[in-house]
Amino acid sequence: MISFKDVNFAYGKKEILKSFSLQINDGDRICFFAPSGFGKTTVLRLIMGLENPKSGELTGLDKKKISAVFQEDRLLPDKTVKQNIELFANNRDIEKVMLKLGLDNALLLYPDELSGGMARRVAIARALCRDADIYIFDEPFNGIDQKNIEKTAQLIREVTKDKTVLLVTHDRDEAELLGTTIIDISADV
Repeated sequence: MISFKDVNFAYGKKEILKSFSLQINDGDRICFFAPSGFGKTTVLRLIMGLENPKSGELTGLDKKKISAVFQEDRLLPDKTVKQNIELFANNRDIEKVMLKLGLDNALLLYPDELSGGMARRVAIARALCRDADIYIFDEPFNGIDQKNIEKTAQLIREVTKDKTVLLVTHDRDEAELLGTTIIDISADV
């Protein structure tokens, strides 16, 4: 269980989270929903340890393995698609995941040879090929067409079925596709 208790966070003088409290149980599927600037991505960054609370407590992350899809694809330009995924893969059949995403013919391509939607699905494949306790998806479907969103969401549900899933999106339909419970964090700020 991850617990935020009266967490405060600011970027410089800009307060992002104020007395933020939330409990996330193992296996929860949560979508953080709010207008831009209300701390959705910051909550994810705190969980990943990329930021630290200014005050309050964040507990329950000891020994949790996390796999994430950031807002940016973050693919290494000098590595093939397969090499990008292999950097993080630890228990999934990369070829099988890529086949389910309709990208099996892209394994030997480099990131600059991919369309935006293809690169996005590679970033998702990379996260899904890593065994983790918590899967984080920060606006994962940006740039992906509807048909591929549905196919990708199905694979995400399949791979993460018993795991904790944390999602940030501005689209309630995407939250529904991943079977998440929506939490509006703007109400807590």
